[in-house]
Amino acid sequence: MMSHWIDGILGLATAALSVAVVLLLRSLRLSRGRLAEEQQQCGMLLDYMVEAVLILDSPDTAIFHSPSAAPLVTKSGGVTLFTPIGSDYDAVLENLAPLTRELWPATRAFSGETIRNELLILRHKTTGDFIYRSVTAVPFISTVDRKRRVLSIIRDDTQHHRVDEARLRLGAIVESCDDAIISTDATGHITSWNRGAERMYGYSATEVLGQHIRSITPDNGADGQAAHIERLMRGETVEPFNAVRVAKDGRRIDIALSTFAVRNTAGDIIGTSGIARDITATRALEHQLIQSQKMEAIGQLTGGIAHDFNNLLAIILGNLELLEHTIPAGSPGRRRAETAQRAANRCADLTRRLLAFSSREHLTPAIVDPESSVRNTLDMATHALGPEIVVSITAQPNIPHIFVDSSGFESALLNLVINARDAMPRGGQLSIGIEPVTLDPSSPLVLDGSLKPLAYSLVSVTDHGHGMPRDVLNRVFEPFYTPKERGRGTGLGLPMVYGFARQSGGTVTIESEPGLGTTVRLYFPFATMPAAPTDLPSLPISEPRPGSTILFVDDEEDLLEIATEYLTTLGFRILRAENAVEALRATATGGPIDLIVTDILMPGGVNGVEL
Repeated sequence: MMSHWIDGILGLATAALSVAVVLLLRSLRLSRGRLAEEQQQCGMLLDYMVEAVLILDSPDTAIFHSPSAAPLVTKSGGVTLFTPIGSDYDAVLENLAPLTRELWPATRAFSGETIRNELLILRHKTTGDFIYRSVTAVPFISTVDRKRRVLSIIRDDTQHHRVDEARLRLGAIVESCDDAIISTDATGHITSWNRGAERMYGYSATEVLGQHIRSITPDNGADGQAAHIERLMRGETVEPFNAVRVAKDGRRIDIALSTFAVRNTAGDIIGTSGIARDITATRALEHQLIQSQKMEAIGQLTGGIAHDFNNLLAIILGNLELLEHTIPAGSPGRRRAETAQRAANRCADLTRRLLAFSSREHLTPAIVDPESSVRNTLDMATHALGPEIVVSITAQPNIPHIFVDSSGFESALLNLVINARDAMPRGGQLSIGIEPVTLDPSSPLVLDGSLKPLAYSLVSVTDHGHGMPRDVLNRVFEPFYTPKERGRGTGLGLPMVYGFARQSGGTVTIESEPGLGTTVRLYFPFATMPAAPTDLPSLPISEPRPGSTILFVDDEEDLLEIATEYLTTLGFRILRAENAVEALRATATGGPIDLIVTDILMPGGVNGVEL
C-alpha cells in the first residue's frame, strides 16, 4: 500500500515537472512580448516543485536552475554536478566502487545519451551515511546558439529508498523466521505464507496461497479458527492460545498461536495475520513429565498397598502351613488347606510383581553382559515364540556390561518378547537391538528427570504387529491395565518391566502406532566395577540349632504371633518385640541372642537397619 502511495505522488510530480519543462522550453522560443508571462507561469511551477531542474551548458555548469536546486549551486553561480551537494559526499556504484566522471549522468548526456531516472548513490565521507538521488538527463540543441545543452532533473529518493530497504529487511526477517507467519484476508483465505510456514506444514506458498485457512486446521477448523478470525475482523483482541494444525504428510502439530488484525493506511481492518510456533516437542516433553509423575505416584501407592498385603499374606500362609500339620493327609480339610495355600502363593506372586513395579522388590545386582542375557532369554523363549516368529539380534561389538539383577533382566526381556509374540498372532519379525548411547543434558529423558546425562546400554525390542493407539499407549505401564482380551493378561507384565528398569537406575520407553508395530527401549547404566572389600574380619557363622534364642521384631502383631508359634514348634526360644526400642530392651534382659529377624520399616524412630 505504501508503494502505491509513493508511486502516485511520483506520478503527479512527474506530470507537473513535464508541464514545467514544456513551459520552460517554450519560453526560450517565445516572442519578447509573451516571454515575461510564460516565464512567470514557469517560475510558479518550478517554485513549488521539490525536484531540482537544471539546464546545463557543460557537465559542470548550469545556466538555469529551479529554486529547489539551490543547494547544488556554488557561490560563484556555477554548479558542480559531479558532486551535486558539495564536497562532503562521494558518488558510488551499488557495489560501493567509486563512480568515475565518465559514468556521471551529465557527462554521458553531453555525449548524446538520454538518462532516465537513474539511481545515484552518494556516501558521506565522514559518517558513511548514504543518500539517494534519481537523475534524468536529456540532451537537446539550443535554438539560440545551436549548442548542445542538457536538461537535468534530480529527485531526492532517499526516503523512498529507505522505505524500500525497510520493506526488504522486514520481508527478509519474515522469510528467515523459524516460526510460521501467515496472513489471511477478511474471509479467511491465505494471502501470505513464509518459509517458516513451509518448513512447519510442508506446503509451499504456491500450494496454499488463495486457499482457506481451514485447509491446515484439523476436523474442518474445529479448534475455533473461524471464530477467531471473525473476532479479529470486528476489532476485538484475541489472546495467544494453543491449537492443533495438520501438516501435508498428515502429522498433527501442536502450535502456540498469536493472531492480530491487519489494517490498511486508512485504519480499516482488511485481514488477519498470525505467528505460529511449533510446540509439538515441548508438549510431548510435558506429557512425558506428567506420565513420569503419575507413574511415580501410582508406584508409591502400589508399593504401600503391596507391602501391607505382603504382611497379611505372610500371616495367611503361616497359619495355613501350621494348620496343614494338624489335619490328616488325604482328608477333605487337608485338601481345602492345600487349595488355600495355592491361592495364597498366587497372591504372593502378584504382590511380588506389584513390589517390582513400585521398585521395592529385593534385587541382587551383578555385572551382566547384555548380549549374553538377551541370547539366553531367546533360547528359553524359542518354544513359546513358535516357528512363525522370525527373530533377529543386532548388537554392536564390545558393549560395556551393565550392573543389574540377572534374573530380573531376563524376566523383563521375556515379558517383552511374549508381548511381541501376542502382537503378531500370524507371525512376523521380532528385532532386538543392543547398542551404547550417551544422553546429553538436552535429551528429553534427562529433561523430564527419568535419567541422568550419562552413557547407557540401550536394549530395544521391536515387533511389526498391530500396534497400539495413543490412549492405550499412555496407560500400558499402569498396574492391572491391559489392552488384551479378558483372561489373556494380568496387566502386570509391562509395569514389572518399568519398575525393574527404574530400580536398576535406568528407565523404559515405548513407541507404537496402530498397524505399524511397537518398539520398547530399555536403558541401563554401564557397570562400574565395585570396590573389593578390604580388611574384613573372617567371622565364623553357624546355623541356629533348636534351643537357640531368636529375637523376632515386627510391628505386625499377627505376624509376630504366627512366627512365634511356627519357630517354637521347631524348638527355638523366641523373644518378641514390636519395635526397635523393645528389641534393644530384650537384648539387655533376655540373655544371649543367636539370631535376630527384624522388619525394616517400623514405628518408633529406629528402623531395622539401625537396630
